[in-house]
Amino acid sequence: MIMAGLATAVALFGMVTVQSLVGQTQLATTEIQRRVDAKKDALEALEVQVANLASLDRVAARATELGLVVPPAIVFLPAPGDEDLDAGSLPSFDDAIATSDGSDASAPRGPARSGAPTTPEPGGR
Repeated sequence: MIMAGLATAVALFGMVTVQSLVGQTQLATTEIQRRVDAKKDALEALEVQVANLASLDRVAARATELGLVVPPAIVFLPAPGDEDLDAGSLPSFDDAIATSDGSDASAPRGPARSGAPTTPEPGGR
């Protein structure tokens, strides 16, 4: 009878111990899942932020703020070894793009240039 009581007590102690460990593991799992969910939410917010920052409208607006302009013309120069290319067969910049505002693509879009590169003035953009 004493052996049966002792065996029951040991079994009961073992079950309580296992149940306690299961509870602790569940708490740890819940905490880890909460942290994973928080990281997923932060990642999603950052992906939205990246998409907003990379939008073409924002990039174009920022370029305009910085003083960048669309050049009136683009000249394509052949690379050494490409002498067989006929420069007249290359499309001009205006022919290669379609304007989004419906304006005439052949109209100048920036200040007139002499064709010579210029350097920015000191202190200017």
